[in-house]
Amino acid sequence: VFFMDEATKFIETVIRNMKNFGIKVMKNVVKQPDLNPEDVTGQSLQKMDIQSILDSIAVNESKLQVELSLEVINSLMASYQKAVEYFSAVNDPTYKTYMDRMHLLLQREDIRATLDSGAEAVKQSDGPGLGRQVPPIEEEEKI
Repeated sequence: VFFMDEATKFIETVIRNMKNFGIKVMKNVVKQPDLNPEDVTGQSLQKMDIQSILDSIAVNESKLQVELSLEVINSLMASYQKAVEYFSAVNDPTYKTYMDRMHLLLQREDIRATLDSGAEAVKQSDGPGLGRQVPPIEEEEKI
């Protein structure tokens, strides 16, 4: 079961691996309340539609073969993460399969290049003043 401490370790491991492969990582997350242990119980897992998640993985893996985009990559990564969380919560070793798929995805040169280009596009669009033009400071005239 992934409780908050373990989930944080998992994310840190993924980020560390991404950095090892030369992928620039920007952590822009809003701090949300800690995960409530009741949220990962069997009852909450019954609400999770694992078949929908697995279908999403299959669709996004197929899309990725023809469309290399940040949207597809991010969607696939999110689906992998949900599958890992689900299978680890029910003590099913299948979670390792999806964790391995995520790692293999991040090792691909084309994926890293796309992620890097997306990070660069975000930086360029934010620029100084978060996208706003900052007017120059004018000196007062001395009389």
